[in-house]
Amino acid sequence: MMRQQLEEMAMHILEHGEIKPNYTKRDFINCVLIFQSAIIDKMFDLQNQEDMTKQDRANMAESCGNAIHKLIMTYTGLDTRKVEEFL
Repeated sequence: MMRQQLEEMAMHILEHGEIKPNYTKRDFINCVLIFQSAIIDKMFDLQNQEDMTKQDRANMAESCGNAIHKLIMTYTGLDTRKVEEFL
């Protein structure tokens, strides 16, 4: 069911891409959480393929989180570590 919902959302975004969506901060953080879930899923696959140690997996996950945080801060000015601002 979730796959169908994600596809419907993606198609809606593609069809209406020229329109500014006017996401609230709450909407934005929900999008970030969905994105992070997808990244973690594929990162886990890569870590298994590479047969990484638990420590390397933890380091990679932390590095990924830091990179996402930096990307969002750089291009939006929003600090995703201040969760209370998004509730």
